[in-house]
Amino acid sequence: MRNAKARSKTDLLDELSRLNGIIKELEKSQSGLKQAEEALKESEERYRIAIEHSNDGVAIVKGDRHVYVNQKFLEMFGYDDQEEVLGKNVFVSVHPDDREKVMEMNRRRQRGEPVPSRYEFKGVRKDGSTLDVEVSSTWVMYQGEPTTLAYVRDVTERKQSEEELQQVRKMQAIGTLAGGIAHDFNNILAAIIGFSERALKDLKEGNPAKRYVDLIHSSGIRGRDLVRQILTFSRKTPQRQEPVHLGALVEETVKLLGATLPVTVRMELCVNAKSDVIRADPSQIQQVILNLGTNAAHAMKEKGGAIDISVTDAVIDPQDPFPQPQLNPGKYVVLTVCDEGTGMTKEVQERIFDPFFTTKPAGEGIGMGLAVVYGIVKAHKGAITIFSESGKGSIFRVYFPLGDSKEAREGDSPDASAPVGKERILFVDDEELLVEMSRTLLESLGYKVAATADSREALRIFSENPEHFDLIIMDQVMPHITGAELAKEFLRIRPRVPIVLCTGFSDALSEERAHAMGIRELAMKPLTRQETASMIRRVLGEGADQPDRPLGKDQ
Repeated sequence: MRNAKARSKTDLLDELSRLNGIIKELEKSQSGLKQAEEALKESEERYRIAIEHSNDGVAIVKGDRHVYVNQKFLEMFGYDDQEEVLGKNVFVSVHPDDREKVMEMNRRRQRGEPVPSRYEFKGVRKDGSTLDVEVSSTWVMYQGEPTTLAYVRDVTERKQSEEELQQVRKMQAIGTLAGGIAHDFNNILAAIIGFSERALKDLKEGNPAKRYVDLIHSSGIRGRDLVRQILTFSRKTPQRQEPVHLGALVEETVKLLGATLPVTVRMELCVNAKSDVIRADPSQIQQVILNLGTNAAHAMKEKGGAIDISVTDAVIDPQDPFPQPQLNPGKYVVLTVCDEGTGMTKEVQERIFDPFFTTKPAGEGIGMGLAVVYGIVKAHKGAITIFSESGKGSIFRVYFPLGDSKEAREGDSPDASAPVGKERILFVDDEELLVEMSRTLLESLGYKVAATADSREALRIFSENPEHFDLIIMDQVMPHITGAELAKEFLRIRPRVPIVLCTGFSDALSEERAHAMGIRELAMKPLTRQETASMIRRVLGEGADQPDRPLGKDQ
């Protein structure tokens, strides 16, 4: 009996020990489970933070419905709360033009079919505005069903930058093309202008043909000026300021601007200044006129109307009751551009000249037009003011300091008297037609001329009698030896010989580089008779009296 009791006690202790072991194991398991739960919570927290604070929008799509979107997604598409999106069709964020494409990609992906993981589509915000979206999607299992996990990114600015870069490259290509054709085209215009001027000199008054030839000459001048405008806009080098008539420059630029405006917008021009001469870079002033005109036209694109452009004069007096603090007292020429467009609020007017500020929709402008205008006006020591009311249009006034009218270049007519001379000139151009025309023109001005269409022949003629020539006029673009290379040879043979280099267009040779080489003047072809005569006297010196030496054996 005693032994049985002892065994019973021993069995009880063993059972208690075993139970203690089980309890300890349970405690360890509970501790491990708690640690696992904490680790899971920490992992979930990390993923939640990563997803919710991602720079990309994140969406989970089951079937064709949103079941999850993060905060960035809501911000990107203009929503305030997830409830506005959850359970809704993916159509809420996709532009109608791209809905079929996006839905087909989503369906095929969820069926496990191979589709591109990255593509772009046009998105639509809650307010109806659009944006360019790049999406990176993958197939995942969510709640036991195949779903789409999508990362979306707003690439509107990138796309706009790419389009602007493409436009810049296109304009560079146009500039290169313009430069390529300008040389040949200007040679044609030079012949038309030169021979028509000669014909006008020979035709008597009353001859019916004189009017027709005069029209041919005027058309040639217009063609020349148009080519120069195109080349001016394509040049990369800064242009020097010179005295110009603002009224004439505005008239010419308005013709160019008028061809680009919609038919609902008309332009009215009034030049009413006693003196309109300013010191300016013509190409930059043209840019001011074009930018202000284009801005005015955009403000009237819906209703149309008139753009009034005027050139007047003004005197800024420090005693004026309405002083202009940005202007020094003195005389000014004023360019005014007035439109009947939408106008501007006070807040917009305060920022209108800020770089990259624009009220235009995405894709219609980057906010640099008026900032460029402001910079150009300041560089010309001028000022620009604006008066505008919302819904009542805008008035821009640009003030340029008045220049010296005696220095300004006037347009010349073929009948105008031209300065003459009797010096010897060597003329070189690879166009036979221009050689004939220029020889006739120069001889009509009293000069003795040796002319050739071969640059190598010109070098031989000069080498034989280098002291016989008072001036060399030659083309830049020629086969065998270019004008610049030929000039180096002439100057090597006879240093300081006066040389005029003519070009229709050349990126390779700037005016500064030409002067550094010893070339007296770089002239833009084609030149009128008056321009040619004035240039020769300018280079040789007014009133120069060179001895009348006999011609070389080639002439």
